[in-house]
Amino acid sequence: MIVRYIKQAWQIMKQNPFYSFISVLSTAVTISFVMVAYMAYDLNSSDLAPEVNRTRSVYSSNEYSYRTKDRGNVNHGMSHKTAKAITEDIPSAELVSLHMPDTPFNCEALGGEGNKGLKRGRFVDRNWWSIFNY
Repeated sequence: MIVRYIKQAWQIMKQNPFYSFISVLSTAVTISFVMVAYMAYDLNSSDLAPEVNRTRSVYSSNEYSYRTKDRGNVNHGMSHKTAKAITEDIPSAELVSLHMPDTPFNCEALGGEGNKGLKRGRFVDRNWWSIFNY
């Protein structure tokens, strides 16, 4: 039975080579797109080092504060004191970590020459090292 299906498919491919090429190519592109989409989803949502607690984590970013009722004056971000006051009393949280996004700053390696300049770094608190597995 399978041999008959293969022979029929081969005959159809010989009769209409352009249509067969387009059909096979579109099927291959569709399958590869679905695979890439699934891989991107899986990489963004699975527990991979250093984010081994990703499935148990909640992330918050892009905080804004407004000074007037009509929201005419907006400030992006918040101070460490404000963020700590908001997040320190969450009853269901095991651990809360606050950090600043990657920011460029000047740094210099001790004893090295030529390592001066603008580098990117992230200011973090002590809990950061307990949440992420480095």
